[in-house]
Amino acid sequence: MTVVRKQQGDLQPRKHGRLIMVTKENTAADSQRWMAGHRQRLKQRLVEHGLQSLADYEVLELLLTYALPRRDVKPLAKKLLEQFSSLKGVLDAPLEKLMEIDGVSMHTATLIIFSRSLIPRYLNQDVIARDSITSPAQAGELCRSHLEGLADEHFFAIFLDNQHHVLAAETIHRGTVSMSAVYPRTVMERALYHKAAAVIVAHNHPGGSTRPSADDLAITRELQQAATSLGLRLLDHLIVAGPKVVSLQEEGHI
Repeated sequence: MTVVRKQQGDLQPRKHGRLIMVTKENTAADSQRWMAGHRQRLKQRLVEHGLQSLADYEVLELLLTYALPRRDVKPLAKKLLEQFSSLKGVLDAPLEKLMEIDGVSMHTATLIIFSRSLIPRYLNQDVIARDSITSPAQAGELCRSHLEGLADEHFFAIFLDNQHHVLAAETIHRGTVSMSAVYPRTVMERALYHKAAAVIVAHNHPGGSTRPSADDLAITRELQQAATSLGLRLLDHLIVAGPKVVSLQEEGHI
């Protein structure tokens, strides 16, 4: 049996018994058609079955196609996941680290960062679209969606009217939460800016402990006193540690 290699200029049999000339051009065209079909199948699965139907590398692959439309990006997607350990790791990676990966240009890295930046804006608008917050559990769900999984501490606030309708939600501070970093005055200024009647604050514990620190309790007391002096109400201070949320109001600290 003769083994025929697929090189430029080789003759290759088709199913119907005819011989065709395999050239560099038609091989490239076949590759482009395969990639287009593969991408269309990924898009169809996303539309019909949601993001959960795609593996992490397929999610990243689909995103990368918008930066590199003429390239097979599956190897690059897998390389990024290997380098940064997870899809979250890729999305959290700084620009300069992304561009250290062979094949990642400024254009591609910017698309990844842009995609990550859309998430908090979407969540903020989702919070504001809610009719009202009526329980610590509901407040905890909203704060967890913002704070879960962050590598460093964030201090977050939700501003509400008298009927507990959400007026705004925003990050007040990034970094270690302490009395020297989180000034009650800043929170109250934002509350007055939004014409709020009540405030819910939250911060995350990246280490995973839900136990409030001495600083957490001191900040809570200072916030409560500042709110009362302005005729506002501090409804709760939530601690987010991974998927767990602790309400200091339910714990009796407010």
